[in-house]
Amino acid sequence: RMPYALCTELGFEFSRDEITVDGSMIGQKLVDAVTLYPNTNSATQAPASAAAVDVYLDTSAAGLGGTQLTRVMKTSWKISDRFGPLWVLNSANASFVTHVETEPKGEIKLLVEANSEGMALLTTMRAGTSAFLRIKVTGPTISSTTYLFQIDTAIKFTGVSEFSDEDGVYAIEFSAIPVLDATWAKWCLFTLRNTLAAL
Repeated sequence: RMPYALCTELGFEFSRDEITVDGSMIGQKLVDAVTLYPNTNSATQAPASAAAVDVYLDTSAAGLGGTQLTRVMKTSWKISDRFGPLWVLNSANASFVTHVETEPKGEIKLLVEANSEGMALLTTMRAGTSAFLRIKVTGPTISSTTYLFQIDTAIKFTGVSEFSDEDGVYAIEFSAIPVLDATWAKWCLFTLRNTLAAL
């Protein structure tokens, strides 16, 4: 057991082959020979199919989910360096004493077919305007609704790859970073719907 732990990096990758999650954590000095908490809640697992992923890109937060990108072959979302440990010269402390805010690094990639829809992202990148990305994974039905995992992010495109062959079509990959949008008053919003009412 780690008496003080938190996530410092979180990433997702979506393709028709698979959905993957990775990340990193920091924790204070490990304690062994402990009794784990017996009454923790856990949500019922409901695996989502990679075929249930949809990607949207809109010009405003209010319009999020209105314009679907129909030829996205792969997308990834990652935030890293979110927190760091504070170490002090004090022998009374067995480990770091707390965490501090560090400058986070965000990275988003969109591999799209180089058709008219995909190449329109080049215009957005050249203009330097913000766009609003939604990655939506719809799961099976829960009663009258459905499981849902959704990431909404305000982004600016920062780069573009060379053309490549992806499953027999010309493809191009755009890189982006998350940005704070003053009107939306946030840079990112996660939405998770499952059967767990509270932790």
